[in-house]
Amino acid sequence: MEMRYAKEATENNGILMIHIKPLDENYNLTTNNKKSSVVDYPQTDSSADLVNDIHPVSFIKLFRFTSSSEKCLLILALAAAISGGAVTVGNMLLFANMTDNMINFGSQVTNNVSVIESDEFLDTLQRFAIGNAIIGGLVFILGYTSNFLFNYTAQKQLTSNLSIMELEAYGKASSIAEEVLSSMRTVVAFSGQDKEVNGYESNLVLAKKITIKKGFYIALTSGVNWFFIYSSLGLSFWYGIGLVLDGMDKPESNQVYTAGTMIMVIC
Repeated sequence: MEMRYAKEATENNGILMIHIKPLDENYNLTTNNKKSSVVDYPQTDSSADLVNDIHPVSFIKLFRFTSSSEKCLLILALAAAISGGAVTVGNMLLFANMTDNMINFGSQVTNNVSVIESDEFLDTLQRFAIGNAIIGGLVFILGYTSNFLFNYTAQKQLTSNLSIMELEAYGKASSIAEEVLSSMRTVVAFSGQDKEVNGYESNLVLAKKITIKKGFYIALTSGVNWFFIYSSLGLSFWYGIGLVLDGMDKPESNQVYTAGTMIMVIC
C-alpha cells in the first residue's frame, strides 16, 4: 500500500518544528476540517506494453492512409513498371530475328554460296542496333520512374517485422552504451561495469540472431528464384535444340522451330 504524508509546522519558543504524519482518507490538513486535496493519478501502461498491444496489419492496409495524390503516383509507378516489362519483349523479338539472320548468313558462307545476301544481313544488324538503343532508353526511363515513385510514396513504410525487431535491439544496445558513457563515474563507483557490459552484449546477441534469421530468409528466397531460372534455361536448351535439329531437314517455309524461336522463348 502506498503511504502518503502531510507536513505540519508549529513554533515553540522560537524553534520551528515540523511534524510529518501519515495521511488517511479522513485526515484533514487545516483547522477548517477540509479534506486533503491529494490526487491519485492512474497508472499508465509502459511503452513496452503499448508496443505489445499493437496488432500487425496486412500489406494493403499499410496504404489506407495515403492521399489522393499518393494513390495517383502509385498507379503511375505500376503502369511504368508494366510498360517497362512489355517493352523488353520487343528487344527479344529483335534479338531473335538477328539470330536467325546470323545463322543463315553463316550457313551461306560455309556452303560457299556464290550469292550472299550481305546487304540484308547488314540491314538486320542496323535495325537491331537502333531498336536496341531505343528500347534500352525506354526501359531505363520507365524503370527509373517506377522505382522513384514507389520509393517516394512508401519511404516511411516498414513492411518487415524482422527489420523492426533488429532496429529495436540495436536501439536498446545504443541506449545502454549512451547511458554508461554519460555516467561513467557512477558506474565505476558502484562496480557496475560487468552488468552494463552483459546488458549491452545481450542486446547485440539478439540483434545478431535477428539479422541471421532475416539473411537466411532472403538467401533462401533468392536461391529458390535462381534455381527455377537456371532450371528453365537448362530445360529450354536441352529440349529446344532438339526441336531445332529436327526441323533443319525441312524446307525453310515449313520450319517452325528455329534458333531465333528458341532464343526468344528462353529470354
